Amino acid sequence: MRTLLLALTLWAGAAGAAPLTGMTVEPANPPPTDEAAIQTRSIALAKGLRCPVCQGLSSADSQAESAVAIRVRAEELVRAGYTDAQITDYFIDRYGEWVLLAPPTSGHHLMVWLAPGLALLLGGGAIGGMAWAARGKAAPAEVSAATSDDPYRKRVLDELEG
Repeated sequence: MRTLLLALTLWAGAAGAAPLTGMTVEPANPPPTDEAAIQTRSIALAKGLRCPVCQGLSSADSQAESAVAIRVRAEELVRAGYTDAQITDYFIDRYGEWVLLAPPTSGHHLMVWLAPGLALLLGGGAIGGMAWAARGKAAPAEVSAATSDDPYRKRVLDELEG
């Protein structure tokens, strides 16, 4: 149900709303005129936004209606002259930080970025500690042929040497 409401909201916003609708600030730049630059920026922005239906894909990679609506809305905002940060903030204001495909690298999200490295350091330390402890243990003494009391072993070693 949530996905349906999100898709309808995005579709309604993309279908007939003016680019300035819903924005709390004015565009920082004059509207761009280069069509290639508009497309490039729109796709780059959509790659950073999560598809509400697929959830594992970016809006640029999904063909779901809600992802298409996000791409269209992003392109409208680019055409209106908004910066990438303003457009990203627009989607975050409406859908929360969940809409970002990659978590931010600040605040409590920093742990998401640091956890793998921390796990590797702790694992490496544990393995190193076990290796250090094992190094201190005495190795089993080898029994040489000369000191062996086993006649069978003496005979086998003599045959191998000869």
